[in-house]
Amino acid sequence: MFRDFQYAVRTLLKSPGFTLVAVFTLALGIAANTAIFSAVDAVLLHPLPYAHAEQLVNVTKTMPMFGLFQSVSSALDFQDYRDQTKVFAQVAGIERNQFNLTGHRQPERIPGFRVSASIFPMLGINPILGRSFSTEEEQWGRHKVVVLSEPFWKSHFGGDARILGRQIELDGESYTVIGIAQPMLAFVSRSNLWTPLAFSPDQLAPSRRGHQNLDVLARLKPSVSLAQAASDFQQTAAQMTKQSPDWYPKGWSIEAGPLAARVSGPIRTPLLVLVGAVALVLLIGCANVANLLLVRASARQREITIRTALGARRGRIIIQLLAESSLIALTAGGLGFMASVWILDLFERFGPQGLLRGQHLEANVFVASFSLAVSLLATLVFGLAPAIAASRSDLNDTLKSTSRGSSGSAKQRLRSVLVAAEVALSLTLLISAGLLIRSFARLQDASPGFDSGHLATLQISLPVVDYRTSARIAPFYDQLLGRLASLTGVSAAGAVSSLPFSGSGHGGSFNIIGRPWGPSEGVPDVAQRTATPGYFEAMRIPVLRGRTFSAQDGANAEKV
Repeated sequence: MFRDFQYAVRTLLKSPGFTLVAVFTLALGIAANTAIFSAVDAVLLHPLPYAHAEQLVNVTKTMPMFGLFQSVSSALDFQDYRDQTKVFAQVAGIERNQFNLTGHRQPERIPGFRVSASIFPMLGINPILGRSFSTEEEQWGRHKVVVLSEPFWKSHFGGDARILGRQIELDGESYTVIGIAQPMLAFVSRSNLWTPLAFSPDQLAPSRRGHQNLDVLARLKPSVSLAQAASDFQQTAAQMTKQSPDWYPKGWSIEAGPLAARVSGPIRTPLLVLVGAVALVLLIGCANVANLLLVRASARQREITIRTALGARRGRIIIQLLAESSLIALTAGGLGFMASVWILDLFERFGPQGLLRGQHLEANVFVASFSLAVSLLATLVFGLAPAIAASRSDLNDTLKSTSRGSSGSAKQRLRSVLVAAEVALSLTLLISAGLLIRSFARLQDASPGFDSGHLATLQISLPVVDYRTSARIAPFYDQLLGRLASLTGVSAAGAVSSLPFSGSGHGGSFNIIGRPWGPSEGVPDVAQRTATPGYFEAMRIPVLRGRTFSAQDGANAEKV
């Protein structure tokens, strides 16, 4: 085998043009497949970097009568799940938040989470420095502690270990830094810090059951399956209905799905489509190289015939030719793997943010093994058929033929099949790409209901400690919007509780006075926004009838 590879190297070096074309053709397909497999590995095969990730579930509730499916939970829901279910080893609540960091450089808006103390042991995360939260710090009034993420600690505090025990100001209140931890929960949203999930007396009031803002994660007990958990959830739901019939009518349910499915769900189908597309690219490359090998085998037919005449068996000739194919494939695999590392780096830097929901793409050992396997598979796909075809020769006819040689009808048919396959696969990819581009163009042309041109947005989170009532909040926005509208180049300014397509907001049911909903209609659910005068003008949202808000639509005016 070593001699076969030595001879293959010498043979390929004598035909550098052929070798380069074959290697780079295959490298393109292998690079694309390896890069996409990196995404498959991160999102579908190993989406959660936690121990026993199969036990982690996302707990939601479904209320078909209100049009709510897989809804988040309220503080009281979370407490009921934690106290009444018997199938969970650990339960944790998560609330996304935005903190105003002041007293350190310029004021800055920091994304973060309020989390249960159980989240760190449940995910198996140990702080790099300091400690995580204790259950006592989940009590209201004792919750003014914070754990910083490692990147945030390094970027804002220079990685100074003396930050432990110091206080930072969040939303106008002092919090003590108790730990530094690796980033986590990126599949929910980006976070730079965590504070304890402590509930105020107001949040635990019976009237706040409808205030749903918590993601609930749990770890099933080792011996419990999802099917067994579903039975326990039915009992818990029935108990909650009995305790609070006004909030939990019959027909609602508690559900738990694998946390991994939540991470990979939205992108699973597009990713599998991409896998199919890049597999076609590799097949086209293999067909190309197979055709090149067939042409090259025709030119080497006399050499192969002489080898046969000297006693080389057919299997021996096939192995020799496959050694050349293997060298081409392995070289292409190495180049393809290096190219995939470069592609992944470009995607991490310049690709769309949030597409992979915080998953980090990397060319690890698992991905490298896949690249090697693809290279060996490519050897069989493009190398075996030409090797078998080249080994079939009639000694008498070949030795009598002229120097021009004869490719043979069988080889001609094989080459024709390969060319037809290339054209068919290429047309399939081109038509699919054309349809995708046309769909994308139509989406770009679709009107979202507002004009995004020359539109700038900013987010503001007023600290509750200073802005507890609307009597203080309304004048702030009046003054802010007045100043913004007076700036040179600003034609209109307004504010809204959540921007379109931001993924946030709230909703609820509604009734039309004088028109009750019929038994078969159900109570509809509607998304709601709160906006100021000037919002519709700033967004250039067309008014079909009536009017928009005005300064006269204040707190004491008729509700509109």
